[in-house]
Amino acid sequence: MKVSKVALKLPLLFDFMEWIAEQPSLDKHGYENTGRKWCLEDPTTVSANLAARTWKLSLWGNDKTLKGIIEGDSLVVTELEGWTSDGSGILYNDVLLPLFQEFKGTLEAIVVWKSGDSVKRLTIHDGIVEDVEIV
Repeated sequence: MKVSKVALKLPLLFDFMEWIAEQPSLDKHGYENTGRKWCLEDPTTVSANLAARTWKLSLWGNDKTLKGIIEGDSLVVTELEGWTSDGSGILYNDVLLPLFQEFKGTLEAIVVWKSGDSVKRLTIHDGIVEDVEIV
């Protein structure tokens, strides 16, 4: 994922586990929400360094992260790391996209799946997702 713009603010007291538990157990096609299941099986919390005013949320084995700064009463996402390899597509669809939709974040990125089998332009703005195949 090559991110050109990211702007997402989560509440300072954001409880990821509470949020993930509230997500639907089935996706829009009636299949199990596997990303939700994985996150519930591998609990995580937001970790913060108050002195540096930074925070991090690591998912599923700590290799997929949201990182950012603490600004006022918000956790501001400034970086996405590790959204590749095993499980990335499932967590992308089941966790990352709903998070940006619900909190009305902005994300502009080029997403390459399976070494170029699929290349998409992802744009999320105020909860509206556009995921357009470009190759």
